[in-house]
Amino acid sequence: MKNFTYSALIGLFPFISLVSQPAFSQQTNTLDSGRVFSLGEVTVQGRRSVDSANTAISRRIEAFNRLDVGRALNLLPGVTLSSVGARNETMVYVRGFDLRQVPVFIDGIPVYVPYDGYVDLGRFTTFDLAEVNVAKGFSSVTYGPNTLGGAINLVSRRPQQRLEFNGRAGLLSGQGHRLNLNLGSKLGKFYVQASASQLKQETYPLASDFTPQPQENGGDRENAYAMIENTA
Repeated sequence: MKNFTYSALIGLFPFISLVSQPAFSQQTNTLDSGRVFSLGEVTVQGRRSVDSANTAISRRIEAFNRLDVGRALNLLPGVTLSSVGARNETMVYVRGFDLRQVPVFIDGIPVYVPYDGYVDLGRFTTFDLAEVNVAKGFSSVTYGPNTLGGAINLVSRRPQQRLEFNGRAGLLSGQGHRLNLNLGSKLGKFYVQASASQLKQETYPLASDFTPQPQENGGDRENAYAMIENTA
């Protein structure tokens, strides 16, 4: 009889432990949750503002008659325009950093020059750009590596209507001209755009008080021919 009683009690122990386990687990979860501090959520909604100190929009670029990207960047503070190399390439310094530490992007896509790493900004016209952004110092991680001094992003125009057409032509001093044509269409969430531009100049006039030199006698600048053609 005693053996039967002991066997019955031993057989009930697993059921007793199974019944008591949820209560113990629930109590443990309650204690753990009481030790955790839950932060509230803060939702901020607003419109994206344009940082005028680091962004040159198309209206401002056109108002100052900056026909290439190098001269457009010179409108922003902390950016210094320079011409370097045997080919007189247009380069900028952003707070002292050159284009090896401040890479150039077109709509977020990097522009690489395998030869020496320097991008000639005078080879890009501003006729098809919506704005030029300069990130100084620590830039977004989306730009990738080699952005120690910042990043320069050229933002192309996006059509807003079903059919858009924009074209201009003009004459420049020194036997030069400018031609540009932008054609685009927006269909719902998709858009398509094509652009072509040409900037050509034979020379440019020097200042009236320029002192003649052995290599330059004044008047029009010698050996100053330049032509830029862009298609996209």
